[in-house]
Amino acid sequence: MIETCRWHLDNYPIATLYTEMKKDLQNDPNSVKLVRSGDKCLWFGRGMTGYGDWHLGVYGYRKDTLELYMTYDIEQEEKVEKLEQLRWLKAGWDIGCMRVDFNGIEINAPEDVELWHNKNFH
Repeated sequence: MIETCRWHLDNYPIATLYTEMKKDLQNDPNSVKLVRSGDKCLWFGRGMTGYGDWHLGVYGYRKDTLELYMTYDIEQEEKVEKLEQLRWLKAGWDIGCMRVDFNGIEINAPEDVELWHNKNFH
Protein backbone atom coordinates (compact mmCIF):
# COMPACT_ATOMS: atom_id res chain seq x y z
CA MET A 1 0.00 0.00 0.00
CA ILE A 2 2.83 2.38 0.80
CA GLU A 3 4.54 1.73 -2.52
CA THR A 4 1.25 2.37 -4.37
CA CYS A 5 0.87 5.68 -2.58
CA ARG A 6 4.50 6.64 -3.20
CA TRP A 7 4.19 5.80 -6.90
CA HIS A 8 1.23 8.17 -7.27
CA LEU A 9 3.38 11.07 -6.04
CA ASP A 10 4.83 11.12 -9.56
CA ASN A 11 1.45 12.48 -10.67
CA TYR A 12 0.22 14.47 -7.66
CA PRO A 13 1.84 16.46 -4.82
CA ILE A 14 -0.35 14.56 -2.34
CA ALA A 15 -1.52 10.97 -2.72
CA THR A 16 -3.83 8.73 -0.72
CA LEU A 17 -5.55 5.34 -0.91
CA TYR A 18 -9.09 4.05 -0.94
CA THR A 19 -10.95 0.80 -1.26
CA GLU A 20 -14.54 -0.32 -1.71
CA MET A 21 -16.82 0.88 1.08
CA LYS A 22 -18.52 -1.97 2.88
CA LYS A 23 -22.26 -1.38 3.39
CA ASP A 24 -22.00 -1.68 7.17
CA LEU A 25 -19.44 1.15 7.23
CA GLN A 26 -21.38 3.51 4.96
CA ASN A 27 -23.30 5.09 7.84
CA ASP A 28 -20.46 4.95 10.39
CA PRO A 29 -19.07 8.45 11.08
CA ASN A 30 -15.73 6.85 12.02
CA SER A 31 -15.37 5.58 8.44
CA VAL A 32 -14.22 8.36 6.17
CA LYS A 33 -15.83 8.53 2.76
CA LEU A 34 -13.92 9.74 -0.28
CA VAL A 35 -15.64 11.27 -3.28
CA ARG A 36 -13.48 11.19 -6.38
CA SER A 37 -13.39 11.66 -10.11
CA GLY A 38 -11.08 9.09 -11.64
CA ASP A 39 -7.84 9.26 -9.66
CA LYS A 40 -8.48 12.74 -8.19
CA CYS A 41 -10.10 13.35 -4.79
CA LEU A 42 -13.00 15.78 -4.81
CA TRP A 43 -14.07 15.61 -1.16
CA PHE A 44 -13.82 13.70 2.12
CA GLY A 45 -16.51 13.34 4.75
CA ARG A 46 -17.72 11.40 7.74
CA GLY A 47 -21.39 12.11 7.16
CA MET A 48 -23.92 9.46 6.38
CA THR A 49 -23.76 10.01 2.66
CA GLY A 50 -24.85 6.62 1.33
CA TYR A 51 -22.12 6.83 -1.31
CA GLY A 52 -18.38 7.18 -1.70
CA ASP A 53 -15.32 5.01 -1.43
CA TRP A 54 -13.67 4.04 1.84
CA HIS A 55 -10.74 6.37 2.51
CA LEU A 56 -7.99 4.42 4.25
CA GLY A 57 -6.08 7.33 5.75
CA VAL A 58 -2.73 6.49 4.17
CA TYR A 59 -1.00 9.55 2.67
CA GLY A 60 2.08 10.42 0.72
CA TYR A 61 3.38 13.97 0.40
CA ARG A 62 6.14 15.65 -1.48
CA LYS A 63 8.42 17.37 1.04
CA ASP A 64 7.89 20.88 -0.34
CA THR A 65 4.13 20.37 -0.26
CA LEU A 66 4.08 19.13 3.32
CA GLU A 67 6.15 22.11 4.47
CA LEU A 68 3.29 24.43 3.43
CA TYR A 69 0.56 22.63 5.37
CA MET A 70 0.80 24.68 8.58
CA THR A 71 0.58 27.94 6.63
CA TYR A 72 -3.03 27.25 5.63
CA ASP A 73 -6.04 28.28 7.68
CA ILE A 74 -8.22 25.66 9.36
CA GLU A 75 -11.54 26.15 7.57
CA GLN A 76 -15.02 25.40 8.90
CA GLU A 77 -15.29 22.15 6.93
CA GLU A 78 -12.15 20.75 8.58
CA LYS A 79 -13.48 21.70 12.01
CA VAL A 80 -16.87 20.07 11.38
CA GLU A 81 -15.64 16.89 9.70
CA LYS A 82 -12.43 16.64 11.77
CA LEU A 83 -10.53 15.72 8.61
CA GLU A 84 -7.19 17.40 8.07
CA GLN A 85 -7.06 16.58 4.35
CA LEU A 86 -9.86 19.10 3.74
CA ARG A 87 -7.31 21.83 4.49
CA TRP A 88 -5.44 20.81 1.34
CA LEU A 89 -8.58 20.81 -0.80
CA LYS A 90 -9.76 24.17 0.55
CA ALA A 91 -6.30 25.60 -0.26
CA GLY A 92 -6.70 24.47 -3.89
CA TRP A 93 -4.41 21.44 -3.94
CA ASP A 94 -5.06 18.33 -5.99
CA ILE A 95 -4.96 15.03 -4.10
CA GLY A 96 -4.45 11.90 -6.15
CA CYS A 97 -6.01 8.62 -5.08
CA MET A 98 -5.44 4.99 -5.91
CA ARG A 99 -7.66 1.99 -5.24
CA VAL A 100 -6.14 -0.87 -3.25
CA ASP A 101 -7.48 -4.13 -1.87
CA PHE A 102 -7.89 -3.96 1.90
CA ASN A 103 -9.31 -6.58 4.22
CA GLY A 104 -8.21 -5.18 7.56
CA ILE A 105 -9.38 -2.74 10.16
CA GLU A 106 -8.65 0.93 10.64
CA ILE A 107 -8.04 2.32 14.11
CA ASN A 108 -10.32 5.38 14.23
CA ALA A 109 -11.89 5.03 17.67
CA PRO A 110 -10.94 3.36 20.98
CA GLU A 111 -13.29 0.44 20.34
CA ASP A 112 -11.38 -0.31 17.10
CA VAL A 113 -8.29 -1.25 19.13
CA GLU A 114 -10.24 -3.93 20.96
CA LEU A 115 -11.70 -5.19 17.67
CA TRP A 116 -8.19 -5.29 16.18
CA HIS A 117 -6.96 -7.43 19.08
CA ASN A 118 -10.00 -9.73 18.96
CA LYS A 119 -9.75 -10.28 15.18
CA ASN A 120 -6.01 -10.95 15.48
CA PHE A 121 -4.97 -8.44 12.77
CA HIS A 122 -1.58 -7.86 14.41
